[in-house]
Amino acid sequence: MSRWVIRAASRSDLFDVEKIERCCFAAPRRSSRRALRHSLTSPHQHVWVAESRALGKREMAGVLILRRHPLSLRIFSLAVLPAYRGHGIGRALLLRALREARRQRRRYVTLEADLRDASLIRWYANVGFEKTRRLLDYYAPGRHAWRMRCRLPVRK
Repeated sequence: MSRWVIRAASRSDLFDVEKIERCCFAAPRRSSRRALRHSLTSPHQHVWVAESRALGKREMAGVLILRRHPLSLRIFSLAVLPAYRGHGIGRALLLRALREARRQRRRYVTLEADLRDASLIRWYANVGFEKTRRLLDYYAPGRHAWRMRCRLPVRK
């Protein structure tokens, strides 16, 4: 992960963020260009990207979209291009979400994960997320999800 940098995304990243969405999610689950543009400009959302600037060229490999709620941050999207999986990029983005939540004094970070993807659910659990609620037909009829939550220590 040392050659990768996590940084806040800007409007100029729309093309790359959209490319990652297209590569990582099936059509019914991916965000539209309009929704991604909104995420990049909304005061209630944060978008972080993982990129390399090696050899003078910029290469984006992952994206994290967070939505702000009164007590929590919700991971709306976390995606890493298939060619870069297994290099710690997803974990770095996930840890960035937890740091951001602590900085904003949120109590939780929440997300939804496909109930059929046991390895993804274990991956989140290894960082401290717990299954809190089963969401029937969340992604589509018959495609259920787990709502997961990571409780953060309360800072005074």
